[in-house]
Amino acid sequence: MKQLVMKTNIDNKIPDFFTTLEDILPSLRENSDEDIKYFIKLLPTAIKYKIVPILYELHVYGNTRRINSKLFGNRILSKKQKIIYFIRFCLFSIKSLLFYRKIISQNKIIANVGCERNISKFYLEAMEKLAKKNNSIVISFNVPCTFKYLFNKHIFYYYSYNFIKSEKKLTLNRISNVILDEIKKNSSLQDLSYIKNNICVNVIFLFREYLKSEKFLNKFRSNIFGLIQDYDYSYNKYIYVELFKKYNISTFSFQHAINFYNHLYPYIYSDHYLVWGQQELNRAREKNSSLNISIVGYPKGLFNVEVYNNGKRNILYFLSSHDFATSQTEARQLDYVNLIIEKIKNSLLNYDEQLELILIPHPQDNPSLYKGNKVKICNKNIESLLSQAKLLVFEDTTAIFNYMLMEIPILYINDENNNDPLLNKEFNSISSFYNGEDMNEKIDNSMKLKVDLEKRKKHFEYFFRSANQEDYINQIHNKIKRN
Repeated sequence: MKQLVMKTNIDNKIPDFFTTLEDILPSLRENSDEDIKYFIKLLPTAIKYKIVPILYELHVYGNTRRINSKLFGNRILSKKQKIIYFIRFCLFSIKSLLFYRKIISQNKIIANVGCERNISKFYLEAMEKLAKKNNSIVISFNVPCTFKYLFNKHIFYYYSYNFIKSEKKLTLNRISNVILDEIKKNSSLQDLSYIKNNICVNVIFLFREYLKSEKFLNKFRSNIFGLIQDYDYSYNKYIYVELFKKYNISTFSFQHAINFYNHLYPYIYSDHYLVWGQQELNRAREKNSSLNISIVGYPKGLFNVEVYNNGKRNILYFLSSHDFATSQTEARQLDYVNLIIEKIKNSLLNYDEQLELILIPHPQDNPSLYKGNKVKICNKNIESLLSQAKLLVFEDTTAIFNYMLMEIPILYINDENNNDPLLNKEFNSISSFYNGEDMNEKIDNSMKLKVDLEKRKKHFEYFFRSANQEDYINQIHNKIKRN
């Protein structure tokens, strides 16, 4: 089955921008030391995660939208979250100091996975079991996601603060200015002060990450099984991959989300890419036919949701992200979403029974983004809402698969250009709304349509091949042992 590859107009501009950057930055290498020279080679791809949203946002909105931290993919933590993170950081750093000799002497699996999502937590648990099988330890390059690993003898955190000398900082500032000049050429934005500060901060951060990795590899590279990450296509994760490959250490990347679109992050840089199902294998192979890619499945249990019937009176609308430019396409902008919301609200007026539309924002979005719609917004206790759901409405979000195997009618909203990244035309397992159709008729038919769980299961398994935890870990273990 051919995987849909969607593009936007900005796709044509991004490669030109980064080709230019790759041509310009080497001119700064001449009077630089070896560290800076190799870092400059890696920077264009690493910084893409921060630059692409700026170019994309300016392309779509021009100067009409305020440039803020969301453009840089920065996750804003609450005061409570910051305190908890700082405590975890301190405690895990102390643990690493206390067991420094053990870290030096034992075989190691290096893990760098996110921390908030269930799949990332599962990956870290899988790394712990791999370590037990291989009589080794796991070194996490980011602070472990839970305090339970504080007393775990197989998981440790590695931190290294690297002081940057003033002459190197001057070179890094020059690099930031080169990037800023290129952004100016690709936009009409006049005030770039906010962008400039963020570019400088990110370039220095990435250089520190580069130094941290180099220092670690120089000390420990003789007994490392491999580097395992939940993605590798940008920012510090890309730097880790290239440095580990430079020292001939195997690198592995797990799939971390369903890629509905290819407009921003199409590439995989690790030696091995481990995916959930056929959909991602096809998508990745389209970009790189020689990629070493394997289907290892998706762990059973992460989609299990128990729902008790408590009266059907809700329409739940699960939104894709509209607060981060990296998650958007030109065919699914916020204006179109607001139009769909209004159409659904108007349709519900035709029903004698009182049906309530409830918006479920994407976890990374600020719910206030949708307050102007005058609709109830909820992003907690979703299970209790599901027990009262008469219809689930979805955009491009992995959440659709969380509930696809439940006997609740589903309506998928195709984007404004009627693209079908969910491949529902092939599977025909759920209802789809296409731009230009009658929303009243579509909602009515969707709620009356009998749920065909067999069709839904085939659709689901194209994206997610089930695997129990033990089989999942054994597959990864065998791949690491072979390499």
